[in-house]
Amino acid sequence: MKNMTSDFYTAIRDLALKYIHEELIPLEKETGLGPEDTWPRDLLNPIWKRSHELELLKAEIAETGSLLSQHVHPVRN
Repeated sequence: MKNMTSDFYTAIRDLALKYIHEELIPLEKETGLGPEDTWPRDLLNPIWKRSHELELLKAEIAETGSLLSQHVHPVRN
């Protein structure tokens, strides 16, 4: 099991934000689909695969008792 330090969570957050901004938001714009829309499985499968490759689906969330999404916030300038 990975060490659950703030550096660990910072790295996950940074990776997740990069993935969201560089891959998911452009895909939303390209398809015209948003978070409230029903996404077809043929679009979701590559997203799940990529999330797994980035180890975002394997984040050890159960050990913390919280959800990762609660810790991913856009950086405000």
